[in-house]
Amino acid sequence: MTSGPPVLPLAEAGEPVRYVLVDDEPRYRQALDVPDGLDLALVGSYGTVEAFIAIQRQPCHVVILDLCLNRRTGDSAVLHGVRAIRQLTDQFGHRIVVYTADERPRLPLPGPRGQRGRPARQHRQRPAPPGAPQARRSLP
Repeated sequence: MTSGPPVLPLAEAGEPVRYVLVDDEPRYRQALDVPDGLDLALVGSYGTVEAFIAIQRQPCHVVILDLCLNRRTGDSAVLHGVRAIRQLTDQFGHRIVVYTADERPRLPLPGPRGQRGRPARQHRQRPAPPGAPQARRSLP
């Protein structure tokens, strides 16, 4: 691993989880609104992975990364996000939480006997177990 934004070991009980947000949309680079009992501390927010790497010097436990940066969507944006994840994990050793608002297009997949045109399976987000805290964002 090369030098870059410092990584903290896993947070101890009672210690706030220090995190950095990387999102091209400025309104999403604000501290997360979380329920009582979760102790999070925003230690940086950036519009690009490159800015995070170049500027961030305060250590963090985790990076929260928008998968599709630079106001792009679709496959090229996802590929860019995957490369960013690899760089942050392999080169710098960061833990990453990934999210996106990109609605994936229905991609044609091979069907039975090689037929194409069958829509991709749609994955549903599983509901949180009863009583589990729900992370929310406050939008301006």
